[in-house]
Amino acid sequence: MPCPDVLRLLDECEPGEPVPEAFLAHARECPSCAFALRLHRTLQTAPQWAPLPGMGAAARGRVMAKARRIAGRSGAGPLAWLLESALGASMVAVAVGAAGTLLPSTLHELLPPPAWKTLVDLLAPLTAFWAGLSEAFGPLAANPAGLTLMAATGFLVLMAAFASLRLLAVKEPFAGGR
Repeated sequence: MPCPDVLRLLDECEPGEPVPEAFLAHARECPSCAFALRLHRTLQTAPQWAPLPGMGAAARGRVMAKARRIAGRSGAGPLAWLLESALGASMVAVAVGAAGTLLPSTLHELLPPPAWKTLVDLLAPLTAFWAGLSEAFGPLAANPAGLTLMAATGFLVLMAAFASLRLLAVKEPFAGGR
């Protein structure tokens, strides 16, 4: 019997199941399969002789003390973290809304006509994309409940982005510091 077949049979043995005689006969003659058999038997009995890992009282006390210190910091906790994310999302929403409302008319007044035409040409693909979105979401935006749903969804997406950035930027997200 070739070694790969013998090793496959050994792998298929269930814990506590006797090893097939064909494997034992091969293992008597093949040193690598004999080693595999010894390893298999050792691993089968390992749960009986290996102690379970544990944490001592001193280590557990240090971990709990650090957890209490983190929880006791000012501004700590999920509520403050959530409030900070909501505030950041609100500021971005107001800035984007103001820029979208005021920037086109201001730029049109400030830029000379050739520069305005160049800017319009550069932004044409973005304008076409926005027009496609407007068509797709037009019926939803026409309904007051749909408009509210779209605004809430956009706000929650922005808030999730701020929360994710905060989570990635801080080692201890609820610790209140950077």
